[in-house]
Amino acid sequence: AKPTEYTDTNLVHSDYAMQNMTVNVTFVKDTNSKGQVMAVGIRSTQNDNAWGYGYCQGYQKYLCNVQIKNLKKAKLEFKICGTNGLYEDLYVTELVSFSTKHAYKLSFSALGDALHCQLYDTEDYAAGPLLDHTVNASEVHRIAGNEIVSLAGGGEFGSYSSTQYFTNFDVFNHDEGTYLQYAQ
Repeated sequence: AKPTEYTDTNLVHSDYAMQNMTVNVTFVKDTNSKGQVMAVGIRSTQNDNAWGYGYCQGYQKYLCNVQIKNLKKAKLEFKICGTNGLYEDLYVTELVSFSTKHAYKLSFSALGDALHCQLYDTEDYAAGPLLDHTVNASEVHRIAGNEIVSLAGGGEFGSYSSTQYFTNFDVFNHDEGTYLQYAQ
């Protein structure tokens, strides 16, 4: 993916439409302090009424971002790019330790209207996720209101700069039991 003339947001989008899905991406962040946000999007579909900037770029979707602070800490941010211009935080986690010497896996799922996001250090899967949070359906409905993203859409991933490197992108369709993997 490459940036548009209006933003340095890089997104790779899949046109394989799913409603109940899990998207996983594995990435490494280099030691350059520029571009400390990486995102995974789900149920992404183009919509002329969706917010046209940032990670929305004219698509309705849900996002789970990894926000890296000073190359030493990371947190998850759940966001919505709604069906009629809404761009809102659904939830933000606490900060945890982060290292540019490790690869990380970001996993984001939508099952019904519940959203689940996890961040793993790939060097220590046995320890479980570093961050793990579910935004339940009632909370999504409370914040999104009538802009809830319920239609099937694609999975996507990206970053705010060219200082993150991706080694794996895979998608699981819970409704059909199908699995797609794009690996390096």
